[in-house]
Amino acid sequence: MPRRAHGVDIREASRNQRNREGAVAATTAETISSIRVVQALSLQTMFSGLFSSASLRSQAEGDHGAREKDCRAARYRGDEGDC
Repeated sequence: MPRRAHGVDIREASRNQRNREGAVAATTAETISSIRVVQALSLQTMFSGLFSSASLRSQAEGDHGAREKDCRAARYRGDEGDC
C-alpha cells in the first residue's frame, strides 16, 4: 500500500475517534446538566447505556488507529509482522 494511503487511514481513524469522543463528552454534559430531571424520571439506566456504548465505540476506534500506526511503523522498518 502506498505510503500516502497509510497516512489517510490513520487520519481517518483519528478523525472518527475525535468525533466519537465528542459524542461521549456531549452525552456526559447533557446528563450532568439535567441530572435532576434524569433522576426524577428514572432515566439513569438509559443514559448509562448511551454513555457506555459511545465510550466502547470510541475505544474500539482508538484501538484501530493504534494498530494502523503500529503496522505503518513496522512496514517502514521492513518488518510487516501481523499487519
